Amino acid sequence: MIIMPNRPEEPSRAKGPTTGHPCHSAEPEGQPPTGELGTGESRADQGADDHVDATVITPHEAGADGAEWDPTAPIPAPLCLHTAIVLPAWTDYNGHLSEYCFLLAFGDSTDAFFRHLGVEEHYRAEGHSLYTAETHLHHRREAYSGDPLLFTVQVLGLDDKRLHLFHTMHHSRSGEVLATAEQLLLHVDTRVRRVAPFPVSLLTRLEAVREAHAHLPVPDAVGHVMEIPPRNAAG
Repeated sequence: MIIMPNRPEEPSRAKGPTTGHPCHSAEPEGQPPTGELGTGESRADQGADDHVDATVITPHEAGADGAEWDPTAPIPAPLCLHTAIVLPAWTDYNGHLSEYCFLLAFGDSTDAFFRHLGVEEHYRAEGHSLYTAETHLHHRREAYSGDPLLFTVQVLGLDDKRLHLFHTMHHSRSGEVLATAEQLLLHVDTRVRRVAPFPVSLLTRLEAVREAHAHLPVPDAVGHVMEIPPRNAAG
């Protein structure tokens, strides 16, 4: 993973009308820490001065606090497990959140979901993990340095080896949808580097989330095909 150098910070810009988001989580406050990794710190920021071959650590690793799985608790629909603040290092020459950092931020949201389900260091040490097979990003609005972000995740489907997720990135204050990410993930036995069935315990949790999310509408962006429709010859 290549870590881009820090760029000058851009001021936050005014957003459009408030639309609201489905979570009641508190938005991240202030700038994330720059020392020891915390839940608000990006892995991009954490590795900005490290060698590019350093191990990537996400905000939800290294013992970071998170919402642990409680089989007796109601499951929110959608789940809200990750917040972040746009860092100066995430912005590009257009003065807004760079395209690669949208994917980075959605990856952190995925990791928060994994950790919530119990997919963490011990799980991976036993030779299991999830790999991303496909990701579709839709960029809806710009985001700028200092903007607070809130992420939701919806389980669209699964089988014994695959997981279909949909993430939405919201501006925490205005509620505007900034971007979405549709993902297909595969469960992998990392000892042989091959796709393998979910353990029963993890599959049970995933099925519970899918059932809790079954009433949610399928987002319009799901399955979208990128194309430029041909012009009408008569037009």
